[in-house]
Amino acid sequence: MGYVNFYDRKIDLSAKYEVFFSDLKRDITPEQLAKYERIKMWPVRLQDRLLAKLPPECNPNIFIMTGQQLVDFATSHKYIPVFDTFFITSRRLTLMPGSAIDIYLEHSKKIGKG
Repeated sequence: MGYVNFYDRKIDLSAKYEVFFSDLKRDITPEQLAKYERIKMWPVRLQDRLLAKLPPECNPNIFIMTGQQLVDFATSHKYIPVFDTFFITSRRLTLMPGSAIDIYLEHSKKIGKG
């Protein structure tokens, strides 16, 4: 289908991407939800490691999208991407609401002064 530059990253419009949302959840089966909920009972410092090993289809915060869907959704809903360190190979990113970036930047400034 082609490629497009999106926030200085090359997005393959036909490729599949794992998109994490902190403010949206999708419907998953009860079995998948049970796997996710079991991880949420662990201490917070272990949850990230366990969630990383969980298949994306079992995490209600992860949506599998094509590059075209990703770009269209992010631009129409004013989401800002935060790309995974290894985005080129992992094809993982987080979409944050545009309003959240202001809070994020303000918090970063406070830490910098700290």
